[in-house]
Amino acid sequence: MAFYRDTDGAVWQDGAWESLYCIVDPVYEPDSAIGIPMPREDVERAFGPLVEVQPTGWEEI
Repeated sequence: MAFYRDTDGAVWQDGAWESLYCIVDPVYEPDSAIGIPMPREDVERAFGPLVEVQPTGWEEI
């Protein structure tokens, strides 16, 4: 499972069918993308380049 951060600070998670899901959006607005699956290309076009991140406090067991 991979996580990505966009240029606005929102966090996206890999989903099914090569889609990403926004799971955290620090600039939440009523038309936010939270929970809506989007193709990676659309996310990068709308929100800028994505950088892979590792959530803090998560360790492999």
